Amino acid sequence: MAQKVTQTQPEMSVYEAETVTLDCTFDTRVSNYYLFWYKQPPSGEMVLIIRQEANKQENATNNRFSVNFQKADKSFSLRISAAQLGDAAMYLCALMEGTVTQTQPEMSVHEAETVTLDCTFDTSDSNYYLFWYKQPPSREMLLIIRQEANKQENATNNRFSVNFQKADKSFSLRISAAQLEDAAMYLDYMIYRK
Repeated sequence: MAQKVTQTQPEMSVYEAETVTLDCTFDTRVSNYYLFWYKQPPSGEMVLIIRQEANKQENATNNRFSVNFQKADKSFSLRISAAQLGDAAMYLCALMEGTVTQTQPEMSVHEAETVTLDCTFDTSDSNYYLFWYKQPPSREMLLIIRQEANKQENATNNRFSVNFQKADKSFSLRISAAQLEDAAMYLDYMIYRK
């Protein structure tokens, strides 16, 4: 396997206003990659908290969340300052290699229309996940839909569905009955499984 991500910390309890650090180590053979921390609260929705590019020397920050990225040591810890009740969740560390390409420019859509966003990807691995995220003007990235490479059935989530073509390495997002709250930037990502 070309890459691996490891989290060894058990469940923990933290008081409000405390600072907590979550550890993650990784292994990869490539030099160009992205690292992510996700938060999955009890509601089950997966939310991207922060991302770090391997080639950026400055550690990423996002409000009360920051990372300590040590490329040489292959470690990527998440620091949560001034913990709040809303921080109660499962936290997941992820690594993305490979190439994902979106070529569509900004577009205008009328309410109730159907929209398709295209994405292609390139990987030699066979065990991966593909994701579509929505980043509204509020700037918080929200997971819309996820597709496992080994599932033949295309994923659906309410008005959102995908057309996953493994052989063609394409992964388009279809939004049915567009609504005003769909106005956002849409991003797709690929993450490998162990």
